[in-house]
Amino acid sequence: MWPQVARIIRMRTVEGISLAATIHGMSGALLWSIYGIVAAVPSIALANIVTFVAVGFIIGAQVRYDVVSLPFVVSIQLVIVLCGIVAAVISESLIGVVAIAIGGTAIIPQTIRSARTNHQVGLSALTYATIAVLSTSWAIYGAILGNAIIIAPNFLVVPCALFISIRAVISHRRYGRTIETVAVPAR
Repeated sequence: MWPQVARIIRMRTVEGISLAATIHGMSGALLWSIYGIVAAVPSIALANIVTFVAVGFIIGAQVRYDVVSLPFVVSIQLVIVLCGIVAAVISESLIGVVAIAIGGTAIIPQTIRSARTNHQVGLSALTYATIAVLSTSWAIYGAILGNAIIIAPNFLVVPCALFISIRAVISHRRYGRTIETVAVPAR
């Protein structure tokens, strides 16, 4: 997510970035962090804490550009943390399934947004290409560990991330650096 943060800072826009995907992604990073802690897989916990911080910067920009209110985001994340802790107390498998359900599907709103609009100047193609590579790596890592919970979400994430990356490249070539208002709002 860090190339996306850099693009927001450089372009001074969140145009093309799905708010639903951002909130969903932040929630997924929280849940995967909890899973990594409970399952005693520090690499999962640490990677998702770093992702949470990066997505926090993106949400901060969405708050700054009046796409969403901070109290709304904070309230959603508090509910997610509570649900994650409850799931983790019940069982490691349950928090894993919840992390898959929320974190593994976080890319869907951005995929839909990318399919619906051609103007995505604020979207980082590099971020989504990197997500495709990293998700492939996580799937391989999950296979090495024999952990289906780590493998499963990547079957959705990899093709979606590649699609978004390609759509962003097409948009950047077509529109260059323009950040004009378009028919599909950033929400």
